[in-house]
Amino acid sequence: GPGGADVVPFADVLRTIGQLGLLLLVLEGGLSIDLGTLKMVGWRAFAVAITGTALPVALTLLVFSWIPAFGASEALVAGTSLSSTAIGMAAKMMQDNKMLKTRLGQLICSAAMIDDVASLILLAMI
Repeated sequence: GPGGADVVPFADVLRTIGQLGLLLLVLEGGLSIDLGTLKMVGWRAFAVAITGTALPVALTLLVFSWIPAFGASEALVAGTSLSSTAIGMAAKMMQDNKMLKTRLGQLICSAAMIDDVASLILLAMI
């Protein structure tokens, strides 16, 4: 990168393109969720999403506490990056298996969307 061998001459442009791609990925997944069904599965999806975000962060903090070279901030970054669900992939998989319009498919996609947003907020705060 720019700090090392200067292999990437326009790092800011690549960073902006990556952020735009991430925004489009979350937007695409959000478009596959029906708002009426989201209201029905809202609390369950929220509970699944928070568990899906908190569990990898907690396990990474536990594992990294045994490794003296890493601190809590490194563990938080690693755990948060592991907790992302990839809403685009989940929506596509549900659509391919004709489960997107079912209650379970909407629960999984809603939880994945909430999980991705929570992970992105955590990563932005770090």
